[in-house]
Amino acid sequence: MTIRRKAFSLIELMVVIAIIGAIAAIGVKNFIAQGDAAKVDTTGATIKQVEEALGMYKIRKHKFPSTDEGLEILVSEQILKSMPLDGWQNPLNYSFPGSRDQPFDIWSLGADGIDGGQDINADIFNGLQE
Repeated sequence: MTIRRKAFSLIELMVVIAIIGAIAAIGVKNFIAQGDAAKVDTTGATIKQVEEALGMYKIRKHKFPSTDEGLEILVSEQILKSMPLDGWQNPLNYSFPGSRDQPFDIWSLGADGIDGGQDINADIFNGLQE
């Protein structure tokens, strides 16, 4: 008479747990990467909205705001409801006149909040979105 076992061995359970862990790690990595890409896209869209708001300011005042006035003037003039933030919830930077064949520069310092960088840490400027 043979005895049938109705349970998994410890090794079988460990193999299944290892496989599930590997699949979960791949899924989490892809999920995080999609979140980063969404923040970059959101930042680009916000920069475009600020460009439009600066165009409206220029129509009203016949000039762009100075660097010292910054983007805050768009809020005080009620062109924007609140200060524009990048995808990482940091304020955008503004400089007038622009330095890259643009009338003004608007940029985000990327995910790390530090000048320069690569990938999601790269700075995002106006005029560079596709």
